[in-house]
Amino acid sequence: MPTSRAGRRLSLLVLITVMSSFSTTPAKAAGPILVIEYPLPAGVTSPTAITAGPDGNLWFIAGAAIGRISTQGSAKVVASVPGAVDITSAADGNVWVTVCAAGSPGRIGRVNIASGAVRTFDTTQPGSCPQQIARGPDGALWYTDTAVNTIGRIAVTDPFTLTLIPLFPPSVAAPQDITPGPDGNLWFTGRGQLGNQDANYIGRMKTTGDFTTFPLPDGSWLPESITAGPDGNLWFVEAKNDAIGRISTSGVDITEFPLPQAGSRARKIALGPDIKLWFTEENAGQVGQITTTGTITEYSPPTPNSKPAGIVRGPDGNLWFAESNTNKIAKMLVTQTRNLFLPIVRR
Repeated sequence: MPTSRAGRRLSLLVLITVMSSFSTTPAKAAGPILVIEYPLPAGVTSPTAITAGPDGNLWFIAGAAIGRISTQGSAKVVASVPGAVDITSAADGNVWVTVCAAGSPGRIGRVNIASGAVRTFDTTQPGSCPQQIARGPDGALWYTDTAVNTIGRIAVTDPFTLTLIPLFPPSVAAPQDITPGPDGNLWFTGRGQLGNQDANYIGRMKTTGDFTTFPLPDGSWLPESITAGPDGNLWFVEAKNDAIGRISTSGVDITEFPLPQAGSRARKIALGPDIKLWFTEENAGQVGQITTTGTITEYSPPTPNSKPAGIVRGPDGNLWFAESNTNKIAKMLVTQTRNLFLPIVRR
């Protein structure tokens, strides 16, 4: 049932400035689709989150480093934000990050793309640990806070204001990822509890804060990343169930597409330039493609065991993903077919 809750507003203040730069040399590798891996600056490892920046570059998180990589593969560190979790572009022309650091309050950070200056905003919630963040259909930023069962909305125009929307009851808790939907609402994944049982769900939230949740048929699915598909539905990954899920905007139709390999751990999903959905498989070390009819094709990056993590369509029309077990960011030229090796196609 729909529920809404007005939150508190706050305006905050901290300023940090850190900047450093490095040069890189692209490394190419052949595959079923051309994949180019770009090493990050020395000492920068384990990239996880990546987004298309407002400046025509890609922006990423690698440990405490906030970095920028051009579509030609030139990467440098722009700022340092210890505890940075996720990153997205905002309507103010900057990139914003969620911050969850041990011993510190949860924060949202703004990184000036020109100067590298960082300003952080405290969520003021004890135990807060902001996770995923996305730009909403209203131009504001929306983020999930799994630790305190909250979804936050931050206005990026001065004065910066933060509205907190608690999720309840316990079966509607632990929000994971959030994305704008094709229906003008926000959609999010969650892992609630109903008694001693998992109560996993997909949530739909209006920009006013009213929300509705749709329980998944199996509580053990563990939904994580979610994105809008080209077919007017929402698509999400199931970390524990090794599958890709699809839900209609009415919440009535839910379909599951099993992955070929058990334990592959699908992690992130994004809409590609080829009007298909693309997702990373962390444990399998693969990047997968799924059509809206459920046909799955998998590709292995050149570096074995690279543990692909965040994935996004870049400003150049290619797919970009972070390799969390290397010090590389990879580009897939999905619009350019190079069948040097034939991929395995499964349904």
